[in-house]
Amino acid sequence: MRRARIGAAGAAAAAALALAAGVALSQEEGEAPPGAQLFLDVSAGLRSTDNPDRSADAEGSDTAATANIALSFASETRTQQLNAVFTTRLASEQARRDAGITDSALRLAYARQSGASALRFTLRYSEQDNGFELAEDGETGADLKIDQGRRQNTALGFELETGRDAPVGFTLRADASARRFFDTTDPDLTDEDRRALSAALRLSLTPTADLSFTARYADRETDNARDTAVENVSYGLGLSVLADPTLRLSARISHARTDVTETIGGQRETRTEESPVFALSAAKERRNGVLNASLVRDLSGAGARTTLRFGRTLALRNGSLEASAGLTRTDDADIVAVGALDYAHQLRNGRLALGFSRSVRTDDDATDVARTALRLGYSTDLNRLSGLRLSADFSSVEEIGTSGDDEILRGSIGITYVRALSEDWNLNAGYRHTRVDESDARAIAENRIFATVGRRFNLRP
Repeated sequence: MRRARIGAAGAAAAAALALAAGVALSQEEGEAPPGAQLFLDVSAGLRSTDNPDRSADAEGSDTAATANIALSFASETRTQQLNAVFTTRLASEQARRDAGITDSALRLAYARQSGASALRFTLRYSEQDNGFELAEDGETGADLKIDQGRRQNTALGFELETGRDAPVGFTLRADASARRFFDTTDPDLTDEDRRALSAALRLSLTPTADLSFTARYADRETDNARDTAVENVSYGLGLSVLADPTLRLSARISHARTDVTETIGGQRETRTEESPVFALSAAKERRNGVLNASLVRDLSGAGARTTLRFGRTLALRNGSLEASAGLTRTDDADIVAVGALDYAHQLRNGRLALGFSRSVRTDDDATDVARTALRLGYSTDLNRLSGLRLSADFSSVEEIGTSGDDEILRGSIGITYVRALSEDWNLNAGYRHTRVDESDARAIAENRIFATVGRRFNLRP
């Protein structure tokens, strides 16, 4: 199958506008601030794979020449910050006699603040193959799947905050995202749109106590077999109190309503659930970190669920540790262990990082799923010019209560050798193995070797 080409012109135009805005921002007071940076990263190389068709029945291999381009800009003034990054990859595949853009991405973040107000805007865009390279974090089962074709993700975020230094403040936030799949064969890879709008009015009762009134609306439309549409509405009030200089207590109670509309037997049917929801939390600052606890009840398309969690952050001598553990009870009375761990340690000639998370999410079909993710990273310097980078990651998404009958697992492990060829040029060469297992499908695996040479150009004088 000939690969459909990615239309990166829109992302490139947005990147050009973002960089132009950044240049204007950096020159708003006549001179570029010391922190303004503009870089161009380029690299070229070869990669070889033993599963070019991304299939359970891998046949043959393919070698591709690749070129990667990344343009990044960062600028900061007393009241504004702008960060923009645009990346794209071009590949020429030998077996298919095919060439063109295979991946592109844009990230833009802008913030402006004063003593009384703040404005934030974010934009994320990515388009990539449904292949072995996982750009997203694997939030749902669709993020872990491997298939033909490609996927496109777009997300926008906006936040306005006023009255930050006044007894009365107001916050407005809006978010929208879209996910699109092209030329795929897996029916579980479905298009989806999400939107959310929230507002909060804050009243400062005392210098250490704030009362807030909140309202939120969110909806999701999924182009699956049932055309699932979910609407969530909630409104309530919250109280935050600084009990002493090291202890903050917070409480929020709301009334929530969820409408789930699906096509069943050719007819659109809606089921509605209403319930009180709440969030209680406490955070205690200690000399070497923070001790916290929370009890949260929320309402989603899968029903109500309650999570109790305890956490601790620690500042270590040569690193940091952040950990939490708890339990989640779903609407079907299933109890799921949840938690997270982030550990980083600076070694004499390298660095070690370990991450783990387990949580309960609502998937595209309005069903509760347990998501587990584990990642390991290790880097060490062999000498003044070279080093090794080791990485391993594992992700799984399992429908709760199915005993593994509906589960998808994805794991990969890799090693990279890095070397400074000169003051400006660097070599990266390595190997990576990736495997995806689904409970109702055969496993898909790939072995890949790669080598690239790259350089960073500073475009500012």
